[in-house]
Amino acid sequence: MLQTLSRTNQNIAGISEALKVSVLRINQSKLMALLDDPAIGIRLRSALKNIDRTAARANYPAGNLNKVVDEMKGGKGLAVPCWPIRPSLSTCACLWRISASRLRMPKN
Repeated sequence: MLQTLSRTNQNIAGISEALKVSVLRINQSKLMALLDDPAIGIRLRSALKNIDRTAARANYPAGNLNKVVDEMKGGKGLAVPCWPIRPSLSTCACLWRISASRLRMPKN
């Protein structure tokens, strides 16, 4: 019985020492320094807001592009004729301009 108790004490001592070493390593790690930094929360929150803002700005042109594609599928093209180069040329030889009003960015 004393041998079993002695072995148990040795096992507990070994576990305790390993736990102590692990805790010391964690406390001295860069991760703990990062978690202890009070500014990290502010920086992380700012980064997440920037990601959210960027995603919102990317959604607007994507929505416009979907609208233009739908209009093109419906026979309403993106380009509109301006004027013929020479009256004698056919309408296929006229200049074309892009309708910029369909591709406007939001005013933020």
